[in-house]
Amino acid sequence: MDIPKYALDILRGLEENGHEAYFAGGCVRDMLSGREPYDWDITTSALPQEIKSCFPRLKAVDTGIKHGTVTIISEGRGVEVTTYRSESGYKDHRRPDSVSFSLSVEKDLERRDFTVNAMAYNPQRGFKDPFGGRNDLEKGILRAVGDPRIRFNEDALRILRGIRFMSLFGYRAENDTFSQMKACSYLLRYVSGERVLSELIKTVMGEHVLLGLMESGGIIASAIPEIAPMVGFDQRNRHHIYDVWEHTVRALAASERQKDVRLALLLHDMGKPASFTQDTSGEGHYYGHAMLSAEMAERVLSRLNCPKALKNEAVWLIRYHDISIPPTRSAAGYMLALFGRERAHRLLEVKIADNSAHSPRYAQRAEDARQLMHMIQDMEKSAPCLDKNGLDIKASQLEKMGYRGSMIAKALDSLLAAVICSACENESEKLTAYLKSYIALDKGAVFSQTL
Repeated sequence: MDIPKYALDILRGLEENGHEAYFAGGCVRDMLSGREPYDWDITTSALPQEIKSCFPRLKAVDTGIKHGTVTIISEGRGVEVTTYRSESGYKDHRRPDSVSFSLSVEKDLERRDFTVNAMAYNPQRGFKDPFGGRNDLEKGILRAVGDPRIRFNEDALRILRGIRFMSLFGYRAENDTFSQMKACSYLLRYVSGERVLSELIKTVMGEHVLLGLMESGGIIASAIPEIAPMVGFDQRNRHHIYDVWEHTVRALAASERQKDVRLALLLHDMGKPASFTQDTSGEGHYYGHAMLSAEMAERVLSRLNCPKALKNEAVWLIRYHDISIPPTRSAAGYMLALFGRERAHRLLEVKIADNSAHSPRYAQRAEDARQLMHMIQDMEKSAPCLDKNGLDIKASQLEKMGYRGSMIAKALDSLLAAVICSACENESEKLTAYLKSYIALDKGAVFSQTL
């Protein structure tokens, strides 16, 4: 076990002062899985004041003193040290009504959520694994400690944590555990919006998101009711072979792991059930679903107290995810000019993933988006100017030509697109001449109005 010195020193400091101490929880799970732990938590027989007295030269922070947790700062890193404890009474289905300290590491492990998180390790004492967590870890099984119904009634957040572990690590939930995750999902109403969002973001960023979310739509819908109509909704459209939820999950799995991209994909089709219509042949249509999905997503993310910048980016991606953009150099140039490099890339990431989850017979849409991505990447390398500030023409010159207000911004967008596409050189006279001919011929007007 490759344990960093700052964490090992704290464990030894407790032991040298006559207290029993173990690394516990996620750090043990990650060590056994060959992953570098994100943080190191210690559980100990020492009481909070005894913990602090063991480290008179180190800073101690009372992060959860009434629950027995003290954070010791060593070498600039914090290690949470918690007294062995047992818990009882969970009236709010989130936090224990009372906590009592104990002298048994086994009793402490008994209160934890899943067996893979209920292991402890001490380099001299070895492992404590009273619930078979190591065996479950080797088999990739997610199993609640004891009765899963009791575990999830104690703390409903454990349900979302379970989905997160499935998505991040590829665990398969044991049957009774998953059944109770579904049966107890109504308790998610007791979980704050911030905690729901935090778990969801970690979940959608998982490498195994397909496994984590495919069968979990109904559970998540207990926290986000707008998702419920997506689950099992037959799209009845020749472009789609999956229901709305399965399409959503497959699009997520096909995308780059960027937070705003994946959050947008999670919510990008939530307006489909409400916008569904059928033509005389029985074909399903979803006119305006992108705008409706964006409006719904904004309400959902606001309710979950999503940070403003992340919310705005996700909603923007949802709003434009279904626009038709031809795979041409002029279209690629417009995307760079109107959206900028980062947004253009993220929008195409969404479009590629979205269309990758369509029927294979219509794979061309995803290929078109990939071609646009390649064009944009080539332009970024060769274009003499990628920003309106770099154009050899200023707003004041456009004002002399009669442009006012928003027309100036539109004209600059058109000129920047032309320079990026190599349709015009970045020289003032040539830009002026190009603009006059461009407006006269109304080039690209439909594309720019669509955006």
